[in-house]
Amino acid sequence: MNSRHAFPQTGMYVMHGCLIVSIQVELYDDVIHQIQQNVLDRVHQSRIRGVVLDVSMVEVMDAHIAASFSESARMLGLFGAHTVVVGIRPAVVSALMDLETPPLDLQTAVTFEQALTMLEPYARAGELSVGDVDGDEETPSFDNTGETSEVPRYMSGVTGYE
Repeated sequence: MNSRHAFPQTGMYVMHGCLIVSIQVELYDDVIHQIQQNVLDRVHQSRIRGVVLDVSMVEVMDAHIAASFSESARMLGLFGAHTVVVGIRPAVVSALMDLETPPLDLQTAVTFEQALTMLEPYARAGELSVGDVDGDEETPSFDNTGETSEVPRYMSGVTGYE
C-alpha cells in the first residue's frame, strides 16, 4: 500500500501570509510525523514565516502529542517560522494538567483571529524577505511612520539556540 494514501490528509492553506494547518484527524505517531513533514516541506518551499496549528477538532491529546506539537514549533523555528497553536479544548488542557505534563514551549491563542494577530509581524516580514535567497540579507521592518529600520535575523524563541 502506498504510504501517501495510508494517512489521512490534513487541511493546509495560506491566509494573511500564514500557513493554516487544520488538524482534524485522530493523532498517533505516524500521523504526527507525516503532518510534521508536510508542514516543514510547505514552509521550506514557500518561505512562510507564520504557522497556525488549529487543533480545535482534536478531542484526545496526551503529553506525547503535546510534546510533538512543541517539537514541530521548534523545527519550524529553524526555518524562521513562528508557530501558534489555537483551539486547545478545555478538557484537553485539564487532562494535560492532570497528567502533570511538563511545561511546553508553545505559543497558544484562544481564537483563530488572535493567532493571526500574533503572527502578523512575522508574516509581513516573511512576505518582504521573499527575495532573500541566501539568508544574508536583513529583514526590513516598518514602524508606524512607514519608514524601514533594519532588524537582524536571528533565531529568537528557539530553545537551545539563543
